[in-house]
Amino acid sequence: MLNMASEIRKSDPVPVFRQIKDLMLIHMKQKNLSPGDVLPSESKLCDIFDVSRMTARKAITALIEDNIVCRVHGKGTFVARKVEPGYTMQHKVIGIITPRYSGNLKLSKSQSPTHYRVIESIEQYCGEKGLDLSIISSKFAKLSIDDLEAIPVAGIVLLFPHQEHFDLIAKLKKCGKPFVAVHCFLDIAGINKINIDVFKSSYEATSLLIGKGRKDIVFLGQSPFSGAGYTHYQGYGKAMLDSGLVPQLYAAPGYPETAWNFDDFRRKIKKFDGIVAAEDPMAACFIKAAVRTGINVPDDVSVCGFYDSEICQHITPALTSMRLPLHMLGIAAVKRLYSLLEKPGSAPETTMLPTKLIVREST
Repeated sequence: MLNMASEIRKSDPVPVFRQIKDLMLIHMKQKNLSPGDVLPSESKLCDIFDVSRMTARKAITALIEDNIVCRVHGKGTFVARKVEPGYTMQHKVIGIITPRYSGNLKLSKSQSPTHYRVIESIEQYCGEKGLDLSIISSKFAKLSIDDLEAIPVAGIVLLFPHQEHFDLIAKLKKCGKPFVAVHCFLDIAGINKINIDVFKSSYEATSLLIGKGRKDIVFLGQSPFSGAGYTHYQGYGKAMLDSGLVPQLYAAPGYPETAWNFDDFRRKIKKFDGIVAAEDPMAACFIKAAVRTGINVPDDVSVCGFYDSEICQHITPALTSMRLPLHMLGIAAVKRLYSLLEKPGSAPETTMLPTKLIVREST
């Protein structure tokens, strides 16, 4: 095993303890070790591979979980089951591609809390299940088919793809690696999707305001208007038309904190007594601007957001919003991907996860 120490690649997406486990399996096959044969101790593995005691212990524990070795207290670690020549490694590495990941999860939490929560759930689930994970960041949209094929992962979870990512998805389909798109509302056939039922959620939020007697309800969106935002607007529009009301759209040019212009909204929208916003920050900006100009929320206008982010409870009045199962988005994506790895060629599916309307003082 000494001559294998140089094969450890600490920059590899496969965790070091997994690499040590694999090298130990190779050693056991090459030496034709049988049940009862002794294996190097944790301290010996630390010396051989230049790793911490914890890493060495995790490698042995992984072999114990596969019933390959056993540990006898006070005596050492022994072969429990002979590793046959045809034995293959059971673990697979999955990759995450996301447009808003900077390589630092703490930074991602402040820049994009929605993406952070999904990535965090995937990391947590993979950690609990002993699955290996690699986060692929940076300019992923420019990756070639050869680049995608060369990434050392068995499958990919693609988070929150937008209109500009059509080409990337086409490359993923061609490279042959299974992938699952999360929160994907692009009109692309033949891919696996894990989505939130945005249409139904928007319909429900709009119906809440209609039920409170609001008739001039405006959908507050963001330009450019596509993907999940367009699906959100469709749900709102259906609820309005079903109640005999006229849909109204105001699309802010860019992200609301920097581009919101309440005066422009007032010039373009003459009558409004309700707001359904595509995102919580939009709704929060509207509330702040309305209050500054003497408009009372919710007496004069009811406001509903989307995502149920932290801002909902930090603004006065507290914002009614749609709570999304972000934690389950990541978990469902990993489960789907592993099912594709186990059963290649499975027919693509779209899974819709439900939401929950959290009613607060803004409505």
